[in-house]
Amino acid sequence: MIRAKTPIFSCASKQRQAFNKSKVKTLTVKSKKLTKKTVKNSLKGSKVKTIIVKVGSKKVNKQYVKKYKKIFTKKNAGKAVKVK
Repeated sequence: MIRAKTPIFSCASKQRQAFNKSKVKTLTVKSKKLTKKTVKNSLKGSKVKTIIVKVGSKKVNKQYVKKYKKIFTKKNAGKAVKVK
């Protein structure tokens, strides 16, 4: 599940471009299942600048922040963003 300030989006592989041309600036990711393949070009054309990861405890969250920094790159997601 991905939360963008107020609306909630559930991004499956068929909905890869859910945030294209979106005016949302911050996304909150609560999923442990994101991969490079499912994120491919998902942010292209959007105004997203920050992705906040809230997966579980602090220790688990740190692991996923590290993992998602490698996934949400300009080359893969279509736009450079900060992952916190």
